[in-house]
Amino acid sequence: MAGRPGLDTKDAIENYRATIHMENRLAREWVERWGFFKAPQRRFRSEMRKEKQSKSTPVLAAAQEVLEVKKWPPPAPVEDIEFINDRHRLMHRKRLLPQQRYSKPNCSSHQYGWKPTIEKWGVAQHGVRKLEEGMMPDDINCTMMHTLYAK
Repeated sequence: MAGRPGLDTKDAIENYRATIHMENRLAREWVERWGFFKAPQRRFRSEMRKEKQSKSTPVLAAAQEVLEVKKWPPPAPVEDIEFINDRHRLMHRKRLLPQQRYSKPNCSSHQYGWKPTIEKWGVAQHGVRKLEEGMMPDDINCTMMHTLYAK
């Protein structure tokens, strides 16, 4: 009965045994050959928190108190405004800084200027120069123009 599927001949049994032997051998060798593809073993968060605390943590906390840290992003101005409709509300929000509008950077251009500057002693002569009040025309239509003028 050569046409029947199954292990009814000596050759079929030998082929099956060779296949099983090969599968077992490859399973044993897999870790040393291809184990680097395997995901790392999961750990509990409590264990990760214990490792995260370093010896310098108290020193860093004390050093941060010494530095004058400015609040960044600046808080959004508190204004009691009755909005007429959604467009009025959205146009009002548009004048806020992106850090005040969004909780995190939403696009790739937000990564520039999102965090506060690391300059502690100023930028010397290389900073942004403020404009004088008379340099810009009076009819310019810009809601944030007051931030460009020197005080």
